[in-house]
Amino acid sequence: MIFALIIAPIVAGVLLVLVPRSAEAFAKWFGVALATIVFIIVALEPHASDESLRWLSRPFVANFHVGLGGIGYWIVLLLALSTA
Repeated sequence: MIFALIIAPIVAGVLLVLVPRSAEAFAKWFGVALATIVFIIVALEPHASDESLRWLSRPFVANFHVGLGGIGYWIVLLLALSTA
């Protein structure tokens, strides 16, 4: 779930590039909806400590590892709350 917190705003930003300038209200509400979803994910998953994904396997091994624990959880929760 931590990976979803990282990738969701990136995907939303790419999608919002495709929205025409005349749909400003839609873009604002889309951003608010995404921020609310991210806040709910953070609030409902307090014990998501770490996540590891294999990134490259040849010619060397590289993993994407991200962790969230201790005070980091509260910082992410407050950031998600202030964004929503």
